[in-house]
Amino acid sequence: MVWTTGRGIPERTTTAIGRWYSFHGKFIITEQSSIVLSANFTRVNELDACIIIRNEKPFNNHFLTKFQELLRLFVNENGGYSGKIRQEIIDSNLNNTDDIFDLPNVIETETHRKNWVRHYPASMCPDDINIKEKLYIAPFDVKGRKIYEKTLNESEDFVYISAESFTDVDFGLYLRKLKNSKRINIKLLTGSTSMDFTNRIQKMYRELLANDIQLFTLKNNLHAKLVITDKHLLVGSLNLNKMNLGFNKTKKFWRENTETFFTTTDFHLIETAKSQFENQLSNSIKMEEKLSNKIQGDVSKLLNKSFKIKTKKEVKELFSKFILYEEINTKKDANKLVRITKKLMQHYNIRTANKELFFMSLILFYLQSRKHTFSEIEYKLNELETVPNLNTLFDKLSESGFAVVEHEFYKLNIDSLF
Repeated sequence: MVWTTGRGIPERTTTAIGRWYSFHGKFIITEQSSIVLSANFTRVNELDACIIIRNEKPFNNHFLTKFQELLRLFVNENGGYSGKIRQEIIDSNLNNTDDIFDLPNVIETETHRKNWVRHYPASMCPDDINIKEKLYIAPFDVKGRKIYEKTLNESEDFVYISAESFTDVDFGLYLRKLKNSKRINIKLLTGSTSMDFTNRIQKMYRELLANDIQLFTLKNNLHAKLVITDKHLLVGSLNLNKMNLGFNKTKKFWRENTETFFTTTDFHLIETAKSQFENQLSNSIKMEEKLSNKIQGDVSKLLNKSFKIKTKKEVKELFSKFILYEEINTKKDANKLVRITKKLMQHYNIRTANKELFFMSLILFYLQSRKHTFSEIEYKLNELETVPNLNTLFDKLSESGFAVVEHEFYKLNIDSLF
């Protein structure tokens, strides 16, 4: 048995890829096995992911139940409409539900009148669950965004993610916060050729790289969608896009593709998936290469128009890589300074950082690279602003154990700071 259909509103969102399909899930049931996969039934040669569960009756029965649930919700005739989803939305007793079923202007016929649903009452889409070894239908078992966040929050060592596309800026911000709070190893394998690989997405990728989140892509088509952590393996249909992960249309309504995915805590499966993922990374391309390619046009203008310099293609490529890496390193330095500032705020019990605390943080930032004399630090700080009480700041850092004096040099006390 195979379930494939389309249902919903085919509008592009700011992070949608191509045509929007309300049903995006993929799974197969036979009398011999249950299969969860990211693949579509097409002739396209692409990298996909799947889990095959063979000859296990409880799982086959479970998968069949989920298949029948989809039929009940979206297919079986109910009161002149396709599926029971319309009636369940009406039964939620929310006000202003009529517009949920309105056909948008982009639809020219009445073909979809009997099965049109724009979004769902948030009450039908759970936020939190206990992750179990089972097949889930999002957003009715759990919101796609919430299952990803919960899976990643429970990790303690590493997070590996594969997605055909990654355009959701909110999820990018979530990953940066996760990295800064847990300092775990995060690697993403994703596509870089989508129509939404815009300046906004490239900026998001730069921010992720600056937070030491590694990004990779492939030369060939990538379609695999999975999450691997030290605690869980998740395989299914979710991309890192707004419509796949879902979002609040309003406080009372949730909009998301209908997605399917399977989760397991089986250690053997996790280790196998981790090994296969790392093997793919060994044959992948660092996202920095794609990002540097995107700025070669600007580099050409800089060299040719501003400086009247003719260069070979490989020199332009090197200039592009240099500019990109310098930009990322600058962002990394800014993140280091913020982390030091946060550390000092916690130590001195300060809720709002003031100018004195900022300069103390900047002193420690400079001391990270090497020891400095008083005059060297004074010169660097004066490039921003004259600091009249610099001696007082050094004394305060020394008294707190963050910096120590060695002859005429100040150096960082690593153990005390980190």
